[in-house]
Amino acid sequence: FVQEMLDNGVKAVKLFPKMHHYLLNDATMGALLNALQEAELPVIFDRGEHEPAVQQIDWQEIEPLLTKYPKLNVILE
Repeated sequence: FVQEMLDNGVKAVKLFPKMHHYLLNDATMGALLNALQEAELPVIFDRGEHEPAVQQIDWQEIEPLLTKYPKLNVILE
């Protein structure tokens, strides 16, 4: 899946875990997060700084995510 994204010129991936009701853990996202890390594709999360209703990741979720995937490029907007 990630290779197909690269082949089609995708430069980053924006995830919406709260909006789509999934957890950022190994069971639900581990394979994808690992593949994105290996492909060096940035992952974008909306922090809801300008509109709290769209917040997709909490600060306490960021540290474990980056500990598990230390080379994952995360962009918080």
